[in-house]
Amino acid sequence: MRLVGTQTPDGVDGWTSDQAEARYLVTPQLIEALNAFVAEAGSDAVAVSFTDNRMNIAVGVDTDRFSLDPTNGDIRAATEQIYRDMVRFLRLVQDFDLNTRIWTKD
Repeated sequence: MRLVGTQTPDGVDGWTSDQAEARYLVTPQLIEALNAFVAEAGSDAVAVSFTDNRMNIAVGVDTDRFSLDPTNGDIRAATEQIYRDMVRFLRLVQDFDLNTRIWTKD
């Protein structure tokens, strides 16, 4: 899939098994939302895939964001980072809710 007329950062690749659906899903708004997400995530390793009616996002980070270590003296900073991550993902979900047909299409 070739992304034309979009502001995609270097290193962004796309592939699809359904060109028509890819053209429907990959809009300039989607690219803008993903670019903002990647910039905020602060990671070079971000992957997005669409499978059936789901969007899967993976972000590679250098820290453990799945649990809080009670022995860590800076637990507040870790908690705030997890909170910011959740807000970032929820904002992305809101951006994609603008076109609900993507997710409700059978």
